Amino acid sequence: MLLKLRRYAMRLKKWSRYAMGNSYQHVPQGIGRAFAPGKLEGYYNDLTGKARWTGNTGRHGVPTVKTDTNPAYEMPIVIFQWALGNWDSALLGEISDGRDRLMAAARWAHENMDEKGGWECWRDLQRPTISYYSAMAQGEGLSVLARAALIDPDGPWLATAKRAYDFLLNSGREGLTRQFGDIVALEEYPGDSFPSVLNGWIFSLVGIYDLGIISGDEGIQAKAKDLAGSVSKALPLYDTGYWSTYDIGKNITSPFYHDLHVAQLRALAMLFPAQADNFNRTADRFEAYSMKRINRARAIVVKICQKLAQPQVGEME
Repeated sequence: MLLKLRRYAMRLKKWSRYAMGNSYQHVPQGIGRAFAPGKLEGYYNDLTGKARWTGNTGRHGVPTVKTDTNPAYEMPIVIFQWALGNWDSALLGEISDGRDRLMAAARWAHENMDEKGGWECWRDLQRPTISYYSAMAQGEGLSVLARAALIDPDGPWLATAKRAYDFLLNSGREGLTRQFGDIVALEEYPGDSFPSVLNGWIFSLVGIYDLGIISGDEGIQAKAKDLAGSVSKALPLYDTGYWSTYDIGKNITSPFYHDLHVAQLRALAMLFPAQADNFNRTADRFEAYSMKRINRARAIVVKICQKLAQPQVGEME
């Protein structure tokens, strides 16, 4: 009972921060301000708000978060987004030690990769998945390690990234990939509770794209293009006619994730010319949805109902 009350208290506190726009996890994330398509420079998504970490830190100085079961959890996705935000902040001249922080995250990634080539995400958060791994973490790890290899070409970063890539695409029962028809999705939450989350799929894809640039591997570059084609084909599955969905299970997005979808699709249009028209058309349609107050209000009501019907088990502050 005490643990359940604690979870509800954490959930209420977290949702209040979301509503007030004060959530570290949900800072605005438009197209990266230092983004340069085809080059390993700024990240495609603006994560500079993630550089302003004020919480606790652990090994190598990377962020630790508090969950309802672990007071100092080193969450891979939090660490990698923090690193990429710092990288961009350094490129933009906003902070002086951003590259050092990215290298700290790369060292953490290298030392904490397990024998499979992955980083567990969901054990402490007790998410209803078939695996503790996440394609989103694998992809963001690739983006961090690719930039570490750019800074330190003689380090272990590229080899570590290739192990992460191999596990991402060949995870077997861990379910980091899902195939339906001729579409191959990259799974943020393996299993059927949140099938083929769109934003996590795109974060994963961009990591593969980054690895293709730093490695010069034509096979990896071709795989990124193939997977971009899958995203493009799947986009109708995320369109309700008035708002975008979080996954193909028809969980509606919050306004934050809807806006993130628009920015991600704009960036993909610049990365993958073959699918640019469809990415831009879908972004235009999603953007038009959000301009109508009735659509936004409807989406918020549906989202609240879905949240109440399917509450998370674990919570992260």
